[in-house]
Amino acid sequence: MSNVVRKPRELFAGILFLAVAIFVFVVARHYTFGTSRQMGPGYFPIILSLLNTGFALMLIVRSFFGRAESFGDLSVRPAVFVLAGTLSFGLLIKPAGLIVAIVTTVLLGSYGSVEFKPLPAIASAVVLAAGSAVVFVLLLGQPLPILGYWFR
Repeated sequence: MSNVVRKPRELFAGILFLAVAIFVFVVARHYTFGTSRQMGPGYFPIILSLLNTGFALMLIVRSFFGRAESFGDLSVRPAVFVLAGTLSFGLLIKPAGLIVAIVTTVLLGSYGSVEFKPLPAIASAVVLAAGSAVVFVLLLGQPLPILGYWFR
């Protein structure tokens, strides 16, 4: 197989994208699809899963062509901290609010990089949190707490 697969990283990424797309499609297939004019709850996830499938197939096909590359070292730190950041957002959004959830997510995700620098990470987190609060809560009227019940 190593002679056939030229870019194992692209093959691995394609398989992961395909697995996520299949999972989303299976979960959303029972939701009402609707039309482009009146989208149902299944419209967005199904369309995204189909687009993700196309992207995954492109990666998989590309992995068989081009100059051979090695898989390289698999770094666990970025995966752990990005996953921790994503999970922290879900766990903190209601009790701590949007601001704290985004700041925590950005800082944890940034810490996963070997090039982590605290000051730029904090600045990014503050700008993203403030921008998200303005766009999603104030302008779009999403029912998200800016600060959760921990701060009341």
